[in-house]
Amino acid sequence: MAVSGADSLTLQGNIKRDPAGYSDEFQLQWRHYKACLQLFLLKPTQDGGEFGDLVNFIAQVSSSYPQATASFAPELMDLLDKHHAVLEPPLRQTLVKALILLRNRQQLAPTQLLPLLFRLFRVQDKALRQLVFRHITADIKNSNKKQRNERLNRAVQNFMYSVIQDEHEGAAKKGLAVLTEMWRRQVWRDARTVNVIAAAALHKSSRVMLASLKFFLGQDAAEDKGDDSDDEGGEDGKTAVNGPSREDMYSAFHKGTTSSKKKKQKKLKRVQAAVKRQARKEEGSKHESFAALQLLHDPQGFAEKLFKRLQGGHERFETRLAMVNVVSRAVGVHKLLLLNFYPFLQKYIAPHQRDVTQILAALVQACHELVPPETLAPVLRQLVDQFVHDRARPEVMTIGIKTVRELCTRCPLVMTPELLQDLTAYKKFRNKEVSSSARSLISLFRELAPGMLEKRDRGRGADLDARVMQYGAAQIATRVEGAELLEQALREGRFDSDGELISDGEEGSEDEEGSGSELDLSSSEDEGGSEGEEEEEAAAAAGDGDLGGGLSGDEDEAAGTGSGSESEGWSSDEEEEGGEEGEGGSGSELELESGEEEEGASGSGSEEEEQEDSEDEGEQRRKQPRHQQQQRPAKPPQEGSIAQLKKQLAAARGGGAAAQQQQQQQEEGVPLEWGRILTEEDFDKIRQLKHRKLVDAAMKKHGMKSASKRAKARAAAEEEADELLALKERLGVMHEERLNPDALLGRHKYRKDKEERMKSVLEGREGREGFGAKSGLKKKKTGGMSNREKDKRKRLPFAARSGQVKKRLTRNKMNFICVGLVNVVLAALWHFWLGVALGFGVAKMGTSLCGMTLAARPPPPPARGCFGWLKNLGRRVLMWGASKMQQLFYFFRWAIYLYGLVVLLQVIIHMASPDYRWATFPNECPEDKLLGCSRIAESNPHNARHLQPLHLNAQLDAVQSWAKGWVQAQAQATLLRDSRRGFLHARCLSMFWGLADDMFISIRCDKQRRAVIEVQSQLRLGRSDFSANARRNERFMLELSRAVQEGQLPEGECVDSYAAAGGDTIG
Repeated sequence: MAVSGADSLTLQGNIKRDPAGYSDEFQLQWRHYKACLQLFLLKPTQDGGEFGDLVNFIAQVSSSYPQATASFAPELMDLLDKHHAVLEPPLRQTLVKALILLRNRQQLAPTQLLPLLFRLFRVQDKALRQLVFRHITADIKNSNKKQRNERLNRAVQNFMYSVIQDEHEGAAKKGLAVLTEMWRRQVWRDARTVNVIAAAALHKSSRVMLASLKFFLGQDAAEDKGDDSDDEGGEDGKTAVNGPSREDMYSAFHKGTTSSKKKKQKKLKRVQAAVKRQARKEEGSKHESFAALQLLHDPQGFAEKLFKRLQGGHERFETRLAMVNVVSRAVGVHKLLLLNFYPFLQKYIAPHQRDVTQILAALVQACHELVPPETLAPVLRQLVDQFVHDRARPEVMTIGIKTVRELCTRCPLVMTPELLQDLTAYKKFRNKEVSSSARSLISLFRELAPGMLEKRDRGRGADLDARVMQYGAAQIATRVEGAELLEQALREGRFDSDGELISDGEEGSEDEEGSGSELDLSSSEDEGGSEGEEEEEAAAAAGDGDLGGGLSGDEDEAAGTGSGSESEGWSSDEEEEGGEEGEGGSGSELELESGEEEEGASGSGSEEEEQEDSEDEGEQRRKQPRHQQQQRPAKPPQEGSIAQLKKQLAAARGGGAAAQQQQQQQEEGVPLEWGRILTEEDFDKIRQLKHRKLVDAAMKKHGMKSASKRAKARAAAEEEADELLALKERLGVMHEERLNPDALLGRHKYRKDKEERMKSVLEGREGREGFGAKSGLKKKKTGGMSNREKDKRKRLPFAARSGQVKKRLTRNKMNFICVGLVNVVLAALWHFWLGVALGFGVAKMGTSLCGMTLAARPPPPPARGCFGWLKNLGRRVLMWGASKMQQLFYFFRWAIYLYGLVVLLQVIIHMASPDYRWATFPNECPEDKLLGCSRIAESNPHNARHLQPLHLNAQLDAVQSWAKGWVQAQAQATLLRDSRRGFLHARCLSMFWGLADDMFISIRCDKQRRAVIEVQSQLRLGRSDFSANARRNERFMLELSRAVQEGQLPEGECVDSYAAAGGDTIG
């Protein structure tokens, strides 16, 4: 005997608490389930309400009797596998939910259930497909929550190959959706998943292929977006979670009551947990910041197969564009050789081409240094000829030059000197975007190959020996890049204990910041070899100016610009003599500035004398030869000076720095990286040394300048060095980057129309309400509530409140009646006088047509012959008829006036209520026509006369046909819309005035397969219909019920023909 409802829930609870005590009751239900299963297998299409309840009951208590219910799950899986196409949707969902419950309780292995669930994706049941998809994704994620279940992942991913290759489009697309969802949730981030998705890109269905291509393109876009949002501190564009401040920590434990402290502490724990989660996500995302295309096992075969399908040209343009983007990304990331791809793109390179920026971006992404230049040369020529010419628009020229620059960045060998000089001639074009694009091309080739540019475009100090490597050439690195710079810097002790590069200007005065660059220049020159004569001539031509970036370290010694506290290895005898004379008597500017108070105390002389002495010492140093300057002994720092204190502090922090330097000097012949592994700190030092070397080289180009110009030149050199380092780093990984098509567009300004100008004006007024007119500010209410609003919100007893409501209703009713009467009187007076005027006008016109009135009738002329007699006779008859017509019109004049008035009113009514064809059944009666509306429906019924919607066991088409015939049988009723299934819209006119009413009939199927009939009638013009619409609805419902009782409508189930044909239910 089956148990249902509350008894079933009670029995479930009792069995879970005491399985042994309720074993007999369970066995009874189990045998009943077996019997129902056998009966159900005989006819799977029958209603399975009772069988579904039994399945749900057994699934709930199966964990208490595992041995007895061992065959439960296989039976359900077999039933679903064989009869899933003919089962009722509610029963099918019940069976699937039961299997999901068993899987969640670990009573069913995932490898047993997942193949069946993937086959259920073929069922035309949207709710079931959503349920299965949610369970599959959640089950795989939970299986890998604590640790990766490689065994399950491998089995499921191997099975996914067969799912992806399924001929059924829906099943393959859902399988692909599972894979992409697992990738998005960071569950499956391995090469096996990517290759399964890549296999879907070769599916014969265009939709499945497009979904796979969108995964690869969307993954690239997500990576680019994530890189752009790093500065904002958020992942995927979200705002970063800020940790709690000290005030929050203090208030959570020391402010407020006990309950408020508990709330604050709970909130504090949630914020801390969110910060930890975000930190873990950021830590994990650092190791996964690569495109999915990098994990392909056979990128060459993937690109060739996809390109072969692309050449067929049977897909839509959007699909072909996605295929082009994926092929270009695969070629660029893996540096593939697909030589037929570039001539294929060449025919799409035209300004009028649809989405031409995306095609150009794909062309750029497919270029790398391994592509032969002769393959890209025709493409480049096509690009320049179509986009860059004098008759092209500025925005087209901007796109062309920017695309050429990106092509040359990835494959510089494709550019020729003649073409480059033609393109750089646009640097003075009248349009700013075109000129800036040409200048960016010039700046690129200043670093790659300055010799290809004209002399005026190469810039100062251009390296004419720089050349682009030939095709196929490669640089073989014997050491880590920059290791020699690090080795020399460690030998010279140029880093402090914190790993920062010591600036020589730090030990000197703030005004002599350029001395550090001079020392670096001297060290770099010593590495490269002896100094040239050209530098000496430039230094001599510069004169006795201030310290310049163009001087080397030796020249600085000769010029006397360095103090003894700035460096250990360079000083002069004159400085020692100056030191013996006194602290204030040295020629260095550092001691002049830092020791002014000491100079005043010692009385060493005036500032003018000190300057003269320093100038004399400088002249003596410049006259001495260079080899004597280099052999001078170093002067130790003075006791108590800033330099000595800094060196003592560095020695105390470094500890064994001296021993390490000695060991490095002993192992001078062995490279640094051979003895140990370079750490991240070492690479940071290498980056600092590279940056300093580039700055020194840039300062050397500027030569000797004044102090103000030297500071500006150094700032420009810093920016130039940063750009060079960024360019070098980008060139190494440029083939892996995705080019944004919008980056090829320029920011061209166009004249705005009036709507755009007004929009910008209104946007500028936002947040400036306080600057408006005073009249507008007065109209806005800034105070509290009015007395009427307070009365409405005032809490009164029920009797008082009901009395107010009655008074309000009575007052509204009287106002409505008075207004209606006044409108009727005014309309009657207006139409009456209009009818009178029309009547007199018609009478006057008839009199004038007759020729004269009865009183002024002249006598007929004498007849002359037979023809004259006949003419007089006709005239007498005409005059007699005219007189009778005048008398008749005068007698019936008021009836004629009234008839004209009625016709005029009917015309006005017809024009005031035009036909509007409704597409759906209304949701409710209009608020302004509540007195003239009647609605019999399940939602928002109104004036239904205690009638309810009819629920009939009939087919939807049969009911709609009967309702259509009923409307056509009514007098003065017209069908306006009957083409939509389950909906009728008719117009009903009144007998005399022709007032139009709308009648809506809705026919739909409920969950019990019964037809639900709802009807609504409402007037178009006016406010009340004197219950005409309510009577019409009542007559329709009664006649429909009578037709069902008399058998005019055959009984049956209400089935939607579209759903019965195999389509999804349209919500």
